[in-house]
Amino acid sequence: MRFRRRDGESVVMPIEPPVEATVTVEPVAKGGGRWRRRTLASAGLAGLALRGAGDERVRAQVSDLVDQLADLRGRLTDLRGRGERLRRQRRRRRIAAGLLASAGATAGAVAAWRARADGPVVESVEVGVPVSMAYNQWTQFEEFPRFMEGVREVRQLDDTHLHWVASIGGQAREWDAEISEQCPDERIAWRATTGKQNAGMVSFFDLGGDRAKVEVRMSFEPGGVRERLGHAIGLDRRRVRGDLDRFKDLIEGRPSETGTWRGEVKSGERVE
Repeated sequence: MRFRRRDGESVVMPIEPPVEATVTVEPVAKGGGRWRRRTLASAGLAGLALRGAGDERVRAQVSDLVDQLADLRGRLTDLRGRGERLRRQRRRRRIAAGLLASAGATAGAVAAWRARADGPVVESVEVGVPVSMAYNQWTQFEEFPRFMEGVREVRQLDDTHLHWVASIGGQAREWDAEISEQCPDERIAWRATTGKQNAGMVSFFDLGGDRAKVEVRMSFEPGGVRERLGHAIGLDRRRVRGDLDRFKDLIEGRPSETGTWRGEVKSGERVE
């Protein structure tokens, strides 16, 4: 290389060949592991892959890690499957329990409906008259249409036999009945001898102070689904209750009974 000095003379300077430099990085004695871990951590998986490219031990560790992750994934999948099976089992158990409870409630409702459909009708009323007056008025069977709903006619054939004509559920019905028991001021019992089976008893209780209680107990055979349903939902009870309320108005609205019969009957026969 040629240079020109200030005095105008040229000077030739030889060019030395380049010197090759080798730099050796020595491992850090203290703190190197920490720096190494931070570096690898900051580098992420890419740094780990670069570091392990030439390190058999690291590659083995990575392989083991991959296997462990695969095993963990399988376990998690299995746990999810077990959890789903447990949820399905619990759901099935809840459904089964609900069905059992529903079946039990339905069975209870059916049993209650049957009990009401087949059970007797029991109603009572208190009247403001002496018990003998209430009893005497009830022995006037031909007066029943005055306070019994649907009863068109009652004919007394003799001391212990009656013929009924009534409208039940819009249909005309006729039947004969027998007075099976009659005890003055206490009770009158009857049973049907023709037509659909029915029976009952009217009981009288002295409450004192010119007051009495009249209780009606009836059982009968409903004639079909319509009548059974009406009996189950309480239509018959309401009708009997209405009859007793009208009897109360009848007996309390007059100074005395319309008639009287003080005979006694046992087992369908008059007792002399």
